[in-house]
Amino acid sequence: MEFQARRPDGSLEWRRHVPFHILPDGQRFKAVHAGNGRLLGRFDTVEIAERSMRYMTEPVPHYKAK
Repeated sequence: MEFQARRPDGSLEWRRHVPFHILPDGQRFKAVHAGNGRLLGRFDTVEIAERSMRYMTEPVPHYKAK
């Protein structure tokens, strides 16, 4: 989902929710970016990972910043 967010200076930018996968990592779990495999975080439980990642956003690359 893409949406506009207001920056602290008052300008607008397009953002989207980060696509992610949660994978086992030993006795813990890790969240990785679904597109490029970048590590986003390590968590003790799957529930904590899902709750934390639900609100993570990133800039949409095909919209120019204003």
